[in-house]
Amino acid sequence: LSYKLKGIQLIMRQAVYEASKQVSNFLVARQSGKSYTMCCIGTEYCVKNPNVTVVLLFPKKKDAAGVARDHMRKILEDCPPHLKPEYMVADKMFVFPNGSKILMAGTDGGSAESIRGKTVHLILMDEAGFHDYNDFQYIVTSILFPTMTTTDGRIIMASTPSKQIDHPYMTNYVEPMRA
Repeated sequence: LSYKLKGIQLIMRQAVYEASKQVSNFLVARQSGKSYTMCCIGTEYCVKNPNVTVVLLFPKKKDAAGVARDHMRKILEDCPPHLKPEYMVADKMFVFPNGSKILMAGTDGGSAESIRGKTVHLILMDEAGFHDYNDFQYIVTSILFPTMTTTDGRIIMASTPSKQIDHPYMTNYVEPMRA
């Protein structure tokens, strides 16, 4: 799906495919197409890999369905019918013909707990610097990482700069990359 991306979006996609670490992160400007790129990466991953689970994770549960669905509509507008996923409204999930799926979830109000116990191959954490300050590290270490223990999965975090310079995303994931 690289033909749907441009500029920084292409750089992000390439970096994801070249990364060898379990966690990759991107700190980018507003309106750079970060959320769209994350949706493209998730779609591409599902099309290429049968029976995998991808989670698109947003700071707010209400954004999970709205933002992702709008981007997915654009991404899938020219998708061949034999590859096109079906959107399951009640489950907030895209299910691909090859058995792969993209789940959309938020982390506010304890909703991240809905991910617990799932087997996940790729987690795309959008606006990582805006997930709840107090819950962020718990969500990453106690909910997200355990979902990938049997899959050798990866987490891709992307965000615009957090309003809180000491947000755990900034201190634990962005700052160490600058050193």
